Amino acid sequence: REAAVQRAKRAEAELTSKITSLESSVVKNCHYLENETRGIVPARRREGAGDRGLAPRPRGDQAAQARALGR
Repeated sequence: REAAVQRAKRAEAELTSKITSLESSVVKNCHYLENETRGIVPARRREGAGDRGLAPRPRGDQAAQARALGR
């Protein structure tokens, strides 16, 4: 019985930490999406995109033009 109690406690602790990390991921994604809709990109995503040869995602008017062109 004691072993079962220990197992249950360990399982609970594991789930609690998983939930916590999921919650923080969700919060992070929400912040990112809020910024994305306002056209604000975190600096680290902005700079260095050029170095890797990735074109920055079009924002605002550019995004509207891209949509109009069907891209």
